[in-house]
Amino acid sequence: MMKEVMKVKMLIVDDNQFAVEQICNYIKLNNVEVDIHEAYNGQRAIEKVDSNKYDLILLDISMPDISGIEVLKHIRKIDTNVKVVIISVWALDYQTEELTKEGIDDYLAKPLEMDKIIEWINKIKG
Repeated sequence: MMKEVMKVKMLIVDDNQFAVEQICNYIKLNNVEVDIHEAYNGQRAIEKVDSNKYDLILLDISMPDISGIEVLKHIRKIDTNVKVVIISVWALDYQTEELTKEGIDDYLAKPLEMDKIIEWINKIKG
């Protein structure tokens, strides 16, 4: 009997559609099996988290409507197990400290090291 390959369910939250497309394309180029969902603002991210269970969430911290920190707080209220990786241009110490208190699993600065995203997906697949 063949072992079924786990497909990681991932949400990418970023108000920059081009950035989301780059991440998706990189994952596809590396032939990684992922069920990718997208949200281009904080409100949509909250709606998706409320109606789906994810294994990995890439979350931009700077969004025009609801901040990534508020989205993170909402995520942690309903799911303490999902892996949340913050993506941001800003790598400020005070922000990283606050995010760590709120329960992030990792922080990736933009421009993203795409291999780190693949590493997270593979880590979740086990």
